[in-house]
Amino acid sequence: VVASGLAAGLAAQHGFGVDEEPLAVESARVAVGRSLIVQEGGFGCVTCHAVGDQQPKALFEVQGINLAEVGARLRSGWYHSWMLDPPRFESAAKMPKYADDSGRTALPAFDGDARAQFDAIWHFIHGAEELR
Repeated sequence: VVASGLAAGLAAQHGFGVDEEPLAVESARVAVGRSLIVQEGGFGCVTCHAVGDQQPKALFEVQGINLAEVGARLRSGWYHSWMLDPPRFESAAKMPKYADDSGRTALPAFDGDARAQFDAIWHFIHGAEELR
């Protein structure tokens, strides 16, 4: 009881509810998400993040969390806020801010709409066969 109250309070402090609807994974978004994590033509997530058994391509100062573990660990609202501006949550974050202040990225998927792109990565994290 105490732990659930603490979790609810911490979630509320960051503007998120405790309960979240399960994600209905869309295979088309999984495919786009897969294309967005690569080095060439994507955000380069695989540079620092492992993807299941596939190790990161190169590491700088720290290794990011394995993307196979993200879905079970993070809530959608927090993930999307983090993706829009990692340094806002952690000033020493090694992950760069990919979206500009208007919510656009340089990548062409979804006409540069960062939220849609990050949502596709969220679908990839939850629906990709290589992550199960």
